[in-house]
Amino acid sequence: MGPIKFCKKLKEKILMASNSAARITEVMTRATPRAILTFEVALAQHCNLNCAYCDHFSPVAEPELADFDETARDFARLSELFGGHAEEIRLLGGEPLLHPEIIRFLKMARENFPKANIDIVTNGIKLPTQPEEFWIACRDNQITIRPTKYPLSFDYNAMEERARQYQVKYRYYNDGSTVKTLYHSMLDPEGRQCGTQNFLTCYRANQCIYLEHGRLYPCTAAPTARHLNRYFGTDLELLPEDSIDIYKAASAREVLEFLARPIPFCRYCMISKTESGLPWRQSEKDIKEWT
Repeated sequence: MGPIKFCKKLKEKILMASNSAARITEVMTRATPRAILTFEVALAQHCNLNCAYCDHFSPVAEPELADFDETARDFARLSELFGGHAEEIRLLGGEPLLHPEIIRFLKMARENFPKANIDIVTNGIKLPTQPEEFWIACRDNQITIRPTKYPLSFDYNAMEERARQYQVKYRYYNDGSTVKTLYHSMLDPEGRQCGTQNFLTCYRANQCIYLEHGRLYPCTAAPTARHLNRYFGTDLELLPEDSIDIYKAASAREVLEFLARPIPFCRYCMISKTESGLPWRQSEKDIKEWT
């Protein structure tokens, strides 16, 4: 597999933006194959909170749940490729607690990856209504519940206490003292951007590795942009080259090398214009939230 081809003056732009050794290391990490796989899978595409600017586009997604049998096959295949080893697996969404079979997913994930850190990334809203079986499954399968604190009327302390009662690992996705703020990650529907520059400076690239329908993507935007296309009539094109077929991959090395290079979909992102620290609010389902 050949080296990444740089857009015109890309090296200069990256070095100008990277004003510290730590930042340079962060940028170049995108293009370095990981030593061990980390990946995430959406148990539900839709959400019950619908944050503005959601980079899974859940506010405009139709209700859609992961198929257990298909996901179990995909986990088994990844376990085969990687010898049962993964660093971290994130079960998320949308909102993962909307899936009525979530307990089956917890057991299946642990069976395939005995030593991985497995997290449920959730907004927490449905935690108070989860049955005892759910908490026991989290405890027995060493699943960590990773809620995010939102500026909502919600008793987070009560959920911390419930997790303690059931001896379930519980760790906030933010630091627990910070109320959620938002990123605004903008897209160029015309696809006129430098994909390589976007990949090397994107906080998702080779970090938020996404499993869906037997394929791995180096980010979450490419496989979920279909929700924007359906809702707004955009034409963000998803190509076979945007992902790797885990059933055709010959080795873990091939997978990890694929995930460390730009994909055609990167041309739609405008990473340099990403805004952060915006006040949290719910989506108005306006295309300007994403473009």
